[in-house]
Amino acid sequence: IKNIKFDEGDDNDDDNDDDDDDDDFVTMTMVEVIMISIRLFLFLLMMIEIGILITIMVYIVMFIAMFTTIILVIIVIWVLLKIAIMMMITMMIMMMVMRQKEVERG
Repeated sequence: IKNIKFDEGDDNDDDNDDDDDDDDFVTMTMVEVIMISIRLFLFLLMMIEIGILITIMVYIVMFIAMFTTIILVIIVIWVLLKIAIMMMITMMIMMMVMRQKEVERG
């Protein structure tokens, strides 16, 4: 930040125009500082927003992956339960048939 002129505390106050010019310089640099700070603030806001969007996308992707894996696990467990139930039913039928045969033999 250039053009900021500090008063050395000179006692000759008869050159008021120079003082006004110094004030204009200082106000210009203050406006520039404010503009630069606003730009930096907006840039940081943009970066924060982009980071939030990226994190939201990652969270959505992770949620979809978790959801699909949970659905797959549920489907696999359901299929295994169906197979186990079918095996149980077949085993029961086999046991019934064996008992019938034993009864017929006896």
